Amino acid sequence: MEKEWKANREIASLLGKTPQTIHTEIKRGTVLQCIGKGRFKEIYSADYAQQSYENNCKRSVKKSILTKELKEKILHYHNQKFSPEMMVKAKGVNVGISTIYYWIHHEKLGLTKQDLLYPRKGKSVKKQASANFKPAGQSIEQKPEAINLRLENGHYEINTVLLTRAKNYCLLILTDRRSRNQIHRLSDVCSKERIYYDYLIFYVLSILPIFLVFFKAF
Repeated sequence: MEKEWKANREIASLLGKTPQTIHTEIKRGTVLQCIGKGRFKEIYSADYAQQSYENNCKRSVKKSILTKELKEKILHYHNQKFSPEMMVKAKGVNVGISTIYYWIHHEKLGLTKQDLLYPRKGKSVKKQASANFKPAGQSIEQKPEAINLRLENGHYEINTVLLTRAKNYCLLILTDRRSRNQIHRLSDVCSKERIYYDYLIFYVLSILPIFLVFFKAF
């Protein structure tokens, strides 16, 4: 295409590249060709451009700071049961702690994760809902619009607070959406079934006086 004297933008459009990419490639592969005695001409050479690209890639690779002496020093302290943190802070190993862990995980030191005396805790993986997840009941987003108007008592908001992980105590808070009256209950079991059970008990107790008044009227 260069031989056909097409503009860089036209070449970029035909190849699906940006004009700057084409400009950089032509600049990288431009060489002087002798076309006669004392006469030279700039031409594009794909082979020269590829060779220049590979040479630039080799030069851009950062030289590893892991020398033979540094490797022996780290392994020496590892055999003495020093963690990477203590190697850096107490023994003055002049390299980052994360770098030492990186070398261990990628077996640059002849060690693996299993050789770590005090392995780091990995990042917790956030649980994601399955695409095929189906809720057991009706979503709260589908509640009747009349509930949002708060015209009558008896519609409760449920909140739970996990007090201690060790004993698994759970505080159940029921709040009436209209009157804002609250009912609290401390449960020694924090589970969905127990919460539903407690809510049912409180709901029955809340409407029981109404039934008693109704039956006394008869």
